[in-house]
Amino acid sequence: MSEEKNSYNKNLTELRSSRYEIAEGEPDIRGWLVRTLQNQEIGKVKELLFDTSSLRVRYVVVQLDGKPLNLVSRDLLIPIGLAELHEKEKVVLFPEISVGHFASLPEYKRGKVTMQFERDIRAVFAPSSGIVFKEVDYNDPEEFYNNEYFDEKRMDRQRERPADDKIVRERIIPRDRMNNDRTKTEGINGPIQEGGFAPFQEGAIEIKEHSEVPVVSKEARVVEEVSINKQVTERNEKVKDSVRKTEIDIEKLSKEDISKK
Repeated sequence: MSEEKNSYNKNLTELRSSRYEIAEGEPDIRGWLVRTLQNQEIGKVKELLFDTSSLRVRYVVVQLDGKPLNLVSRDLLIPIGLAELHEKEKVVLFPEISVGHFASLPEYKRGKVTMQFERDIRAVFAPSSGIVFKEVDYNDPEEFYNNEYFDEKRMDRQRERPADDKIVRERIIPRDRMNNDRTKTEGINGPIQEGGFAPFQEGAIEIKEHSEVPVVSKEARVVEEVSINKQVTERNEKVKDSVRKTEIDIEKLSKEDISKK
């Protein structure tokens, strides 16, 4: 019994790492903000954890920012049925979850979800008023998730759908199926018209090649003219100056005077 509780639930897989995607027309809430009823931002939706056997989303992986609540920041698993979507604002609310719930939830680590871990999550909500998980056989996955708080359709209660919309919608479908559905309805540039070329069938395609040749020309034009003239004039100037002379007296010395010196 204890081994079964502690064994990992291999059917629970994160959507991003699987071969499945959100069906077209269904909201992909990954990356949406998580807020309290007082419009206080406390994190975002990091991932969705779904059951590969039933293709039903079971948990919202919330990346909790604990600072606004004075809690430890960590990743949490919250049953999908407790989420409430506000599609226009891309916001997820958990109106039935209190700060005490966030504080008591165990930290989620990818690939480490055991039956005991899920049981601990249920135990956090079980005592509170308005959130009652009925006692079930924990070894029976179908019975374990047979509760409104694991019902992914419950989070659509705030979404706007046509009154006559009674179509049973799939939220998760295989990725290759989605690609095939798109191929059937869309061509490369839009819907395939009647008589057009269908994929994976023989046919001829006419392709016209167009090219653009740039034309560059150079044209000289006068922008501004500058005229330069040179004029030469003549005039006579009279210069007056005094003539100066220097007189030098030369004294002739005798040989006797020179020898004395």
